Amino acid sequence: MTREEVRAAAKRVTHWHERFAGLFGRKEPQGHSLVYLKGLMSEQKRKSVEPIALHFARGPHGAAATPNEAVALQGFLTDSPWEAGDVFQEIQAVFAEELVPTAVPWPLGTVGVFDESGFEKAGTESVGVARQWCGRQCTFSMYLRG
Repeated sequence: MTREEVRAAAKRVTHWHERFAGLFGRKEPQGHSLVYLKGLMSEQKRKSVEPIALHFARGPHGAAATPNEAVALQGFLTDSPWEAGDVFQEIQAVFAEELVPTAVPWPLGTVGVFDESGFEKAGTESVGVARQWCGRQCTFSMYLRG
């Protein structure tokens, strides 16, 4: 990708996040959602909470992130009161706006599938850890008629 393409993609992701941020409640969870999104989209090798928080979060007054930021991000992911159903409803709205117009010539409409497929873990360097299967985490599908 060229720099211009990366900038355009970053702008679109920022716009996309602004659309969803209100679903996460107060200002702090909204900020955590952006930190987590940046981490998932980064080129970091480890995409677990601590590396994401330490790399993308900022402490008070823009200071470097501390382990407290990792705890806060973990809390956002496990304890936040946001509703997954509201997020899925907004995803459906995005699909409707972006995909339905392209399906007008087809009699079936548009079908969208969002599926976080599992992956096989292969922990060869941890004592006593056998190969594990991390199953499906999220499945979402819908049918839209334009």
